[in-house]
Amino acid sequence: MKGLHANNSRNYFKSKGLFTADNKFNYMSFLLSDQSNVSIKVVRFNGKDKASFSERTEYGSKCLFYSVDEVINAIKAINVTKIEIIDGHRKETPLFDFDSFREAWINACMHNHWIDELPPAVFIFDDRIEVFSYGNKPFNLSDEQFYSGVSSPINKTFSEMFVSLRFSEQSGHGVPIIVEKYGREAFSFKGETLTVTIPFNYIPDYVVGRRARETIIDKLTINQKNILYFIKDNPKATQVDMSRELSLSIQGVKKAVLRLQELDLLERIGSKKDGMWKVKVY
Repeated sequence: MKGLHANNSRNYFKSKGLFTADNKFNYMSFLLSDQSNVSIKVVRFNGKDKASFSERTEYGSKCLFYSVDEVINAIKAINVTKIEIIDGHRKETPLFDFDSFREAWINACMHNHWIDELPPAVFIFDDRIEVFSYGNKPFNLSDEQFYSGVSSPINKTFSEMFVSLRFSEQSGHGVPIIVEKYGREAFSFKGETLTVTIPFNYIPDYVVGRRARETIIDKLTINQKNILYFIKDNPKATQVDMSRELSLSIQGVKKAVLRLQELDLLERIGSKKDGMWKVKVY
């Protein structure tokens, strides 16, 4: 990765802490191998809590560094810049500070308690991103040392390799970058877990659109709602299926489906015969 290759010798792997005491590859080496089955999750929720799940994407079954990089690129893709013209001046506002997210994510991966086989995760809400990892502040660091950027890596092997692959630097500047942008309150330690919160600078367009559609749904008739929910669970359903399962006339189904399409809540993908329905609410 990134043009760097391991020296395929026992002395090299041992020097990097990838062997057990009896000279067998350890769990760290497994995570860095293509045989790794560890999955890192990026989960999106509708709203500001975890009550309404939207979608989950998993990055894994490959060398950990590839998965880490894929998450970085996935989150970078949603960091849309809002452009405004104010008093004749162009103002550009990113959804969030990407450097802060990147540092939080790299730190989460470097300091996570991987030995417990619990990977870090990224949670996306309407108003923020949370970077979640297992592991508390290093016991030998005071609060002042931690927030000022004193480095005390839990996984020295990972730390060295993250630096070698230019994911990270040894300067320990990651935490201070986040503190400078969002304050110490961005860090939340609970038990043996750490959550770093990266707030959004504005409400994303996809959230505005979803909330508008939710308002429209509240005003739908009972039959229209039932058809919408039925299609969500049965995207290949025909109008005959809807009529039979919901005890509605064919004409009633056609009228309701047409109205749902007009309201941009429902979309037909493909042909009438072989296509499927897409509910555009969630």
